[in-house]
Amino acid sequence: MDDDFLKRLEKGYAARCGDTVLRAAAWNELCGHYPPSIGACAIVGEAPPSTIFAREAGDLGTAILWIVQAALVRPIAAETGLNDIQASAPAAIGALAHSEDPAQPMRVSFIEKSLRLSGLKKYITGGLDADFLLLTALEQKSDSLRVIHLPAGLLPDGALEEIDLGMLRTTSHARLSLSDFIVDNGFLLPADDRSVKRTIKRWGMVERALIMEAYIGLCSYLARLPGIAGTVGPDIEERLEGLLDEQAKSRLAQVDAAMTGARIEPGGADFAGIAGVAKHIAIIAGNAGLPPAQMARIDDLDPARLFAARP
Repeated sequence: MDDDFLKRLEKGYAARCGDTVLRAAAWNELCGHYPPSIGACAIVGEAPPSTIFAREAGDLGTAILWIVQAALVRPIAAETGLNDIQASAPAAIGALAHSEDPAQPMRVSFIEKSLRLSGLKKYITGGLDADFLLLTALEQKSDSLRVIHLPAGLLPDGALEEIDLGMLRTTSHARLSLSDFIVDNGFLLPADDRSVKRTIKRWGMVERALIMEAYIGLCSYLARLPGIAGTVGPDIEERLEGLLDEQAKSRLAQVDAAMTGARIEPGGADFAGIAGVAKHIAIIAGNAGLPPAQMARIDDLDPARLFAARP
C-alpha cells in the first residue's frame, strides 16, 4: 500500500470532481502504483486496490473506474477476441457500452466490409475519459449479441454526452447515441452471441462483488471522519469490518470461479445490513456540518442509485 499516494488521492478528491485534467493525472499515477488487473483481486488476505481507494482515500468513483478496467473491460475484451489489450498501457481506459433501453437498442447491420450502428446506450462508466469502447449491439437480422471494439477517436462529435448521476463525481459518466454510424467491420470481435452473453454475465457478477466491497470500504472511511466518528456508535466500525471480511471471502470465491470458468455462486455480505449502516452514517453526516468535499462523498452512499446504474 502506497500511503503517500493514498493521502494525496484523499486530499485531491474535491479538486478532481468534474475536472478532466486532474482526474487524468491522478489516474495515470494511480495505474503506476496499482495497474488494473483481475489478479490483484484474487490475493488471499489482501484487499483489492479498489477497496483500498474507497477505504483509505474515500474515493468510490475512482474505485469503480479501476474495477471496470480490471474486472470488466479487460476480461471481456480478452474473452471476446481483443487480445492485444493485454499489452496496452495499464492506464488505458476502456468503457463497456452495454446498458440500454430495450425500446431503443443498439443495432448493427453488415454492409459489404463495413458495420452500420444505430441506437442508444444509457450509462457508460468512464465514457468521456475512455480511449476505446466495447460496444454491444444486436445483429439487425438475427438479434444475436455482438461486441464491437471502437477507438474513442472514431466516434462522431457529440455521440458521447456527459450525464450527471449526482454521485461518483471523480469519474465520468456518459450516454452514447449513434445513427447510421459506419465503421470498418474489422472492429467486430469474433465472439458469438452465447459467448458474449456468458462473458458479460460472469464478469458483471464479479464487478458487482468488487463494487459492494469498495462500498463497504467507503462506509468505513466515512465512519472515521471527524464529526461522524464517536457519534455513529462504538459497534459500527466492528460491524463494518465484519461485513468487509464477509464480502472479501465471497469476492475471492467469485473471482476464482470467473478466472477458471467455473460456475459463480451468488453470495456476499448482507445487503440490507450494509444499506442500514450506510443510511445511519448518512443521517449523522447530514447533521454534522461536514464540509462540501465530504458531503460529496456522502452522496455516494445511496445504494439504490449506485446499483441500479450497473450495466
